[in-house]
Amino acid sequence: MALQTGLPEVLFSGHGALPADFWVFPVRSVHYVISRLLMALIALHVSAALYHTFILRDGLLRRMWFGKRVPQAPGSVASAHSRSLS
Repeated sequence: MALQTGLPEVLFSGHGALPADFWVFPVRSVHYVISRLLMALIALHVSAALYHTFILRDGLLRRMWFGKRVPQAPGSVASAHSRSLS
């Protein structure tokens, strides 16, 4: 979009002017769609982390965090989850 608007000429040589509205460039619509998708993916990721932390309580973030790793017995998370459901 910078090349389509002539931004390098405006910045480095002082010739020309930037357009008043950038929506006339097709790449602006692509940029908008990709930015909205990225925001939705970030929101989904944060929601999943909160779901694992407060609903499932499976220690996912604790296991992913830096520091000393504590080995768990196989099935300990699944058995703890099934005990909380009953």
